[in-house]
Amino acid sequence: MGWGWARTCAGAYEIVTFPFPVPEGYVPLMEPEFVLTDIWGEPIPEVNEFPSWR
Repeated sequence: MGWGWARTCAGAYEIVTFPFPVPEGYVPLMEPEFVLTDIWGEPIPEVNEFPSWR
């Protein structure tokens, strides 16, 4: 639930900008790209693993 608002905003941005060409070097707005990463990829980071910019 903690990342719900951030994912909602990122999803809204993706919906608004999807008709436009993808710029070179495009990367997903959020990592992990999928919510169910234990099924589709790497495990979700622990709560105490904050990004370096924080």
